[in-house]
Amino acid sequence: MNKLKKLSSDDLSQISDFAVTSAQNFVYKRISKKEIIDLDINAQITYEDELDVDIRIEFILDDLCSADEGLADAAVEYAMKKLEKYLDDHYRL
Repeated sequence: MNKLKKLSSDDLSQISDFAVTSAQNFVYKRISKKEIIDLDINAQITYEDELDVDIRIEFILDDLCSADEGLADAAVEYAMKKLEKYLDDHYRL
């Protein structure tokens, strides 16, 4: 795996936005927006010698929703895989 180019604060913001959007799209493809009472997706991105990404997802669903309990973990895993490809395409040397 190639190294990342030097990342600016704008780059980090774009990477964070991409990770959040990827996770959000994953959730919305599996649960109707009407069934989601609250959805909070937070991507913490730090970059010193290497890029560190932490994505957290919390949601409250309607009582009648039958979503899988592992949905948040699956969304994080999906977002991380999409992020790797995004980094390869835009930020790797």
